[in-house]
Amino acid sequence: MASDLSPELQLEWRLIALRLPSIVIVLLALPLIGLPDGLLLIARAILGFAVVYVLALRQLVLRAPQVVANGFLPGAVDSLLTFGIVLLTGGLSSPMYPISYLVAVASALRYGYAPSLLMPAAFFALGAFGHLSTGTPLEADTIYKPALLALAVAVAGCLTEQKRQSEDALQQRLQAARLVNNATASLSATLDPAEVAQGIADALTSLFGRTALVLKLGRQPEYGGAAGALVTRGLEDLDVATKEALVRLCEQSLAEPASGPRQRRIAIPWRDRSITYLGLGAAGAPLAGLSFVHPRQALIRDEAVDSFLEEATLALDNALLYQRFSARSLDLERAYADLGSAHQELLQMDDMKTNFLANVSHEFRTPLTSIRSFSEMLLSYESEEEVQREFVSIINAESERLTRMINDVLDITKIESGEMDWRMELVDLGELLEEAAKTHGPLIRQHGLSFVAEVQPPLPPLTGDRDRLRQVLGNLLGNALKFTREGSITLATQVREGEVEISVADTGPGIAPDDQQRIFEKFQQVGSVLTDKPEGTGLGLSICREVVEHHGGRIWVESTPGKGSTFHAVLPAA
Repeated sequence: MASDLSPELQLEWRLIALRLPSIVIVLLALPLIGLPDGLLLIARAILGFAVVYVLALRQLVLRAPQVVANGFLPGAVDSLLTFGIVLLTGGLSSPMYPISYLVAVASALRYGYAPSLLMPAAFFALGAFGHLSTGTPLEADTIYKPALLALAVAVAGCLTEQKRQSEDALQQRLQAARLVNNATASLSATLDPAEVAQGIADALTSLFGRTALVLKLGRQPEYGGAAGALVTRGLEDLDVATKEALVRLCEQSLAEPASGPRQRRIAIPWRDRSITYLGLGAAGAPLAGLSFVHPRQALIRDEAVDSFLEEATLALDNALLYQRFSARSLDLERAYADLGSAHQELLQMDDMKTNFLANVSHEFRTPLTSIRSFSEMLLSYESEEEVQREFVSIINAESERLTRMINDVLDITKIESGEMDWRMELVDLGELLEEAAKTHGPLIRQHGLSFVAEVQPPLPPLTGDRDRLRQVLGNLLGNALKFTREGSITLATQVREGEVEISVADTGPGIAPDDQQRIFEKFQQVGSVLTDKPEGTGLGLSICREVVEHHGGRIWVESTPGKGSTFHAVLPAA
């Protein structure tokens, strides 16, 4: 089928369809020229041969297209038939001479002007030979008619050549576009900047063949501070000087500001090859720097390189932009998590405030109730001095208790606000422990408990606030007494390198593991707020922790439920 033919043979097929009407027109015009019978017969024989030739050519196009594809056979036969008809009907003065224009221009459009110039050259040679053989001078028709025919052939040949160049350029652009599309197809498949950089390197390798390159991502704060990933290819095949040149030019392209969507650099000669370095990115600092070695002759057109750079820049910009939004999303998630934690802390503080108010109101009301009750009762026993003395003692004890609770609240407030007045001095730890043992030992024994002081002198002195350290010892021993119903309480020391460890052990009910950290927080006590907890505000251990940490030490508890507790406080020696 004609539709299955190549473009050249399809054009030849159309010319075959035009040849038959042309032969009929020439055949009808022959009697009008006035040729002798012999020449007319020869001309008709030539036209008959032309009909046979056209039918044979039609079969060759369908069955043996390779014979016709190069155009030499139809071009030669067309030229001979045209030359014969024109020669028989009067040469250059023949009314059939315009047919030569059609044949020559058609040949030039198909095969170029070089083969088609044979026909005007043959007509000029025929006319010149006739004049030379008869000894007559050359006429104008002998010169300008072949010249006009040659000019027409040259114009048609130039148009054909321009068409072919345009088609070749279009094919090259299409091929370059296919190369760029194939090379950059994988760039949009990932949103990781490092993987995009690897894809750009692979794309350059596919565009220029095996090449050496250095590509480095810039650090863009507005894109979330992407780390400068470095990609290298083919450096193992280069000498040291070329490697250094590639790295230096890559760094230089990153340091220079970009003037537009891309930053092109003219390739600089480098031995038998060239090095091109450029920056990928928008106006300002490039997103990436690139330098690569390639042959002196570019393998693809500059337009394709520009298109590749635009695609690479877009893919890199998208990846960095996605990274920026991902970082922002993570920041938002962390912010939401922080808000949730802050909300939980606020709820806990609200619970602590509620517990504190209930706790303090209960603790304050107890001594105040005792003070008021015994004060009223004291007014009723004016004559009984012993009863009065007992009531006054109770009032005094409850007043001291109330004072201690108020002092605890004031102390923790001053410590947290930084307004505590610390009186740092050299403290004799042995003397301080002896005072604590003398003060609390009798109270402990009064409750039916045994008190053991395992203090091993000599103890190194401490640098600290004597009153606050005495307060820590008092709180620890007081807590042990409040929680211990039977057994013993032990005050012990242990000297280590540059440190002194003070421990208070009891045989009380112990502390659950989940509560061992919580009891050092403010207003925290084990047990119900109003029923089975001991008296106090829940600030004693919190104050102990603040004082010990202010002195550069640490405090903790070791306890097993049902087997007692041991509080440890480690302080640095002076």
